[in-house]
Amino acid sequence: MEALQIAPVKIERTAGVCGGAPRISGTRVRIIDIAIPYRMGKSPEEITQMYPHISLAAVHTALAYYFEYKKDIEREEKAARQLVQSIRKSYPSKAM
Repeated sequence: MEALQIAPVKIERTAGVCGGAPRISGTRVRIIDIAIPYRMGKSPEEITQMYPHISLAAVHTALAYYFEYKKDIEREEKAARQLVQSIRKSYPSKAM
């Protein structure tokens, strides 16, 4: 019987890439980009349809990372939302 080898999926943070947020290695897909649809009820299989270049194994790895570091990731997500709100207040839309 032949052994099946599966390439490990890595999570990385790189300063200057996706704001330094954790992401699936070799992509710009952040962990939060996987976690949000999952929190909204999407299955890992449905998430792979949203990101066809990401394997099901990568989605599961991203979700495992999310659950391991959930507090940190959600704190970063909240800070990003607050920054966006602050910028919107400082630079309101001129559209009428």
